[in-house]
Amino acid sequence: MSKLALVGLFFIILPGLGQSLPLPSSNDLALEDTAAYHDRQIDFGDSTSLLSSETLSQDSLLQKSVPFKKITLEPDDPRYLLDLMVMKKKPQSKPYIPFIQHIDFSIDYGKLATALFTQFESKYEGGGSILLRKNIQLAVDVGYAELNPQNAFKNATSYTIKGKYGRIGLDYFIKYDRANHLFFGLRYGRSTFEDQGVVEIVSSLGESFQLRVDRKALTASWFEVVGGSETKLFKKLDLYVGMLLRWRIQHKFENFEPIPVYTIPGYGRTADKTVPALNMYIKYNLSFLKKN
Repeated sequence: MSKLALVGLFFIILPGLGQSLPLPSSNDLALEDTAAYHDRQIDFGDSTSLLSSETLSQDSLLQKSVPFKKITLEPDDPRYLLDLMVMKKKPQSKPYIPFIQHIDFSIDYGKLATALFTQFESKYEGGGSILLRKNIQLAVDVGYAELNPQNAFKNATSYTIKGKYGRIGLDYFIKYDRANHLFFGLRYGRSTFEDQGVVEIVSSLGESFQLRVDRKALTASWFEVVGGSETKLFKKLDLYVGMLLRWRIQHKFENFEPIPVYTIPGYGRTADKTVPALNMYIKYNLSFLKKN
């Protein structure tokens, strides 16, 4: 009787316990398992980090990475010696160019050849130039000429022109390699000269007489457009040979009648308002540039 009473009492109390003690749901079990997993300690060698659900929820994990900053190494830092051993590329500076790059002295050997091999012309010409920093060249030429043209005038028994001349100008100098140069520029020329001669004149009546010419202190001026090139003759000697093309334009000149001036030393025939000319020269270069 007593056993049956205990069994009945058990079935009466069991439903009440089910109502008073709520069972955990599947979601609660999942959250407890997740929290328990994050509360574990994970060992990465010598360091230990604790990951929790609060740490995962922080916004700092979503921030952008901070860029690298330049640091200054102290002498006691081991990386300081390593930085010294690394070969750094030095900035390449432009070579120093002096205000005067070089000075040149030249002789026109073409005119010397005419004096040696002809009997009608004696011409001598030389010059100098200074190349400045911006490849601007100051050029000066001086010369002397004595001309004895055989057919200057009809019926002329003799005729001689002699005088000196000079030119000054500026060039733009181009060095397209170590041994070859180009230049272009302008010149102003001026000549002072005299002429002498005897001309036989026949009148309309058939009479003839001689007219003597002796004119002193004559002057003339002109402009020139020039272009030239030159090349180095020897590797270890600064000796150059070159050629210069001139286009002369007559500026001021007063001629005479009945016997005009035939030619102007340094320019050419007076009848031509423009005169082309070619000079061939050899020059020595005194350079102030450092040689590599």
